[in-house]
Amino acid sequence: MMGVAKATYEHLWKNKMQQIKDINEAAYQWLYNLERKTWCKYAFSHYPKCDILMNNLSESFNSTILVARDKHIITMCEWIRMYLMNRFVTLGDKLKNYKGEVMPKPLKRLDWEVEKSGN
Repeated sequence: MMGVAKATYEHLWKNKMQQIKDINEAAYQWLYNLERKTWCKYAFSHYPKCDILMNNLSESFNSTILVARDKHIITMCEWIRMYLMNRFVTLGDKLKNYKGEVMPKPLKRLDWEVEKSGN
């Protein structure tokens, strides 16, 4: 199944599907009836240019904990816990001082969309 999902071009996908069909006809029919653009790599949109959607979040997290990664596991977990608590407090303080109802970045995007919809 993973070979079918990870196939990067249609010919390879068909070969892998044939292997599944040889093993289990019902599984083949079930997979074949699913919309391919939701689970087959060859049918994914080329727009994102990356098949790992969480890449930026992981990279950001890893760069943040870089100073704690050489510590023992308990110390590292404690550092991460303290970092997150401090970050939540800082963001909470910023939120208390904010007077608007919609946060700045979504509001900027909304204003942009409203401007474009007028055209």
